[in-house]
Amino acid sequence: MTATVSLVIGLKASKISSARHSLTILLLMLMASSNSLLHLWFSEAPEQTTNIFVTIIATGIVLSNRNHWTASILFNWIGWFTVNFTLEIALIQHFFFAMTMSTLLSWFAHLARKN
Repeated sequence: MTATVSLVIGLKASKISSARHSLTILLLMLMASSNSLLHLWFSEAPEQTTNIFVTIIATGIVLSNRNHWTASILFNWIGWFTVNFTLEIALIQHFFFAMTMSTLLSWFAHLARKN
């Protein structure tokens, strides 16, 4: 579903008003994050967290709206904590550090994009 929605939006991107670009990108990022969190949940494999790292970093690269960026970061962190504490996935400290680093990289990319 995520791929289909992304393809349709990509094909119709020129018809989306510039005022709605950031919101559209945010929705795509939240769908990608949801997909990654579902993979982590169903597989219970901690290495699936790497997909969330990529989504977090990409958020900083593509979103210039601070509120949208913050919403995406919070969504990823809350989802990741929820899955990890519910399923008691191993290596949480290791992946917590990686989540922190990807968030910092995302923030730096976001700041660079804003300027």
